[in-house]
Amino acid sequence: MKVNATRARFVVVCALQLLLCCAGASAATYYVDPAGSNGNDGLSPQTPWRTLLKVGISTFQPGDVILFKRDGVWNEWLTPPSSGSPGNLIKFDAYGNGRPPEFTGRYTTSNAQWSNVSGNVWQITLTATQPIPQLRFVQFGTIWGNVQASQASLAHSRDWFYDSATQNLYVYSSANPVNIYRSVTPIILSGQSLININNVNHVQIQHIQLDWYDGYGVQVQGTSDHVWLANISTDSQVPNATVPIGFYVHPDGPAADIHLYNTDAHRNYVGYRFDGAPSAIELKNCRAYANRTYGLMDNTGAVTYSYCHFYANNLATGVSTDVTGTPGPINGGNNIAADMLPNIRGFLQYPARITLTYDDPGLVDGSHQYIQSLLPLFQRKSIPLSIAIVTGYALSQQLVPTFQSWINAGWDVNAHSVSHQYFIYPNAFTLQYTGTAASSVTLAIANKHLTITAPGDPNAQVNWDLSSSGTDLVPTGLDTIGAMVYTLNQRGVFIATQDPNLKTVVKSEDLADVVSQDIKSAPYTLQMDKSRLMTDELGWTLAWMNANLTGLPTNRVYVYPGSYEDATTEGIAVSAGYAGARGSGTMQPSPNASTVLGTGINIQNILSQGVAPNFQVTDDGQLANKIRALVFKSGVWGVPFGIFFHMNELSEHQASVILDTLKTSGATLMTNTQLVNYLLTTQQEIGTTYYVDSVSGKPVDLRPVGASTSMNAGTVLTTEFKYDLMGADRTLFGWSKGTYEYVPETAGNAK
Repeated sequence: MKVNATRARFVVVCALQLLLCCAGASAATYYVDPAGSNGNDGLSPQTPWRTLLKVGISTFQPGDVILFKRDGVWNEWLTPPSSGSPGNLIKFDAYGNGRPPEFTGRYTTSNAQWSNVSGNVWQITLTATQPIPQLRFVQFGTIWGNVQASQASLAHSRDWFYDSATQNLYVYSSANPVNIYRSVTPIILSGQSLININNVNHVQIQHIQLDWYDGYGVQVQGTSDHVWLANISTDSQVPNATVPIGFYVHPDGPAADIHLYNTDAHRNYVGYRFDGAPSAIELKNCRAYANRTYGLMDNTGAVTYSYCHFYANNLATGVSTDVTGTPGPINGGNNIAADMLPNIRGFLQYPARITLTYDDPGLVDGSHQYIQSLLPLFQRKSIPLSIAIVTGYALSQQLVPTFQSWINAGWDVNAHSVSHQYFIYPNAFTLQYTGTAASSVTLAIANKHLTITAPGDPNAQVNWDLSSSGTDLVPTGLDTIGAMVYTLNQRGVFIATQDPNLKTVVKSEDLADVVSQDIKSAPYTLQMDKSRLMTDELGWTLAWMNANLTGLPTNRVYVYPGSYEDATTEGIAVSAGYAGARGSGTMQPSPNASTVLGTGINIQNILSQGVAPNFQVTDDGQLANKIRALVFKSGVWGVPFGIFFHMNELSEHQASVILDTLKTSGATLMTNTQLVNYLLTTQQEIGTTYYVDSVSGKPVDLRPVGASTSMNAGTVLTTEFKYDLMGADRTLFGWSKGTYEYVPETAGNAK
């Protein structure tokens, strides 16, 4: 007969309950319901236990079944206490109708729970079945708060302090926090595993939703073996912490019988991670999307994965890294190829803010002609473009009319250094005295003044003022390293060799100080003072642009050469007058690196991604897929990406593919200046260059749609695992990858 999807779920859930209850004649079935009582016997839906703690301190026999009520929510973790036996597993599963049982660290507070302590300090006592010894994250609306060292330190919006002795949470708020922030949600299971399988064997767990944790979703450790984990979703959603792992399997011994079927591991730090010395672990029909580092990390060589899909993992760069490890897992086949769009219900929780920048006009001849040839393409497609110019060369001066024409045409022209020096290379040049007249030769630099003392050889005597105001700079050209090297070699008594990584137009006044260095007995390598160099580079390029160009924006953006930046350069950029910067090429979850919009984007370190080489050696389909994955990550986490390219790195056709894909993927395209201006309108973290903003789109929904890549792409498993997380029978709808089966609005025939 014909049944709708909802009824189909009800039918299969009841069938599942019957199957579990008939596991063995002598086995017992226990029920757990948040509305139950631990004083009950737990042996019927009418007399259920209440807590996961009760389950964890009980003793079970092989064949026993423990069922958690659907629509039930527990702010607890589960530790299976007993082992089953071969062919007689202890099983943990769900019963009833509705959403899957949820184990979560998310503690939703209500208006009535908060009380005013004094002034703008409010307090709540966190009550939970299990102790809360620590608290690492508190969410205010959709923005994460700032932890303080004491109650007295609460002074700004979203400041919080937790007293573990009293389990009191204190927050700063001008009125009741729930009214001001819409919600205040601490993640109360800090450092915990929501399911911790430790030294137990012959255990099966199914149909559990795990979310909002900053520890592990599922952990398998100790001597555990013969473990089946199926139809389980792990979704941390907690940014910045380096701990959250969806499934962390690291047995002490050579476990040979661990299975993960139909599972999801999304929005963790790592989706699936395997360590230790197991001999056989299998993943089938599993998915891992938008994890902040890797989808699958295997350091055992014992993991085989098949019929899986890993997508858009690794926020550290624009390029995804889905599978990794040493030696890494074994590809068992039938996995969906990397960067293949999953097609899910929705991922644009945040606008996927993407900028496109062309780098280096002014550095080498031909660069400006190349981008000039592509500008009509950007105009036709109405795509904003930023152009980062290098200002320290004679060519830059010649191109002032061209730069000005770009500004006049509405293109966003940004500063990209004077010399274009990569700050990671400190060596300037190597110098040695090769004459014979001097008895000794020493070099010193102090206060931007270079002195070479060479008694007996006037050709080797040097006394140069290297500062910008030095009177000898104009006649000798000693203001640049290239000119200095040339002049020293012209003396005929020195061999000066410029470091191949140093640009010739780097200013000589930024050489590091030297104290009486012997350059006669051995060559000596002079170095740049990186702090001086960066200060001058950032300041000079701004001054050059102000002096030579008009119509520049009020808020100025700096583009780091080589995507190099650190906390020092960020401070220098602020001092030089830059409102923001396109920064490093990598991002890590720490206070000193770019993070996500919910915890704060560093406006002086906006993540950069070059098209070379990863976006170059691709066909059109591969290129489009990589761009879609980048947009996916940006929309899920609220990470703006700056894509940049250089001369001849893209053909017009490749550029067209990128632009079209960005538009059709839902990216919010902006210039660097527009992105910085947007961030400046959000909330600045006091005393930092970090800016945070609330979610503006619908929550991420990773369930498949009719065109989903995972739909009907899984392998058929035994009937033991045929029900998806919601209880839908996969034999009715098809075996898909992940926890959710695609269920159409009307189902087919069912009995």
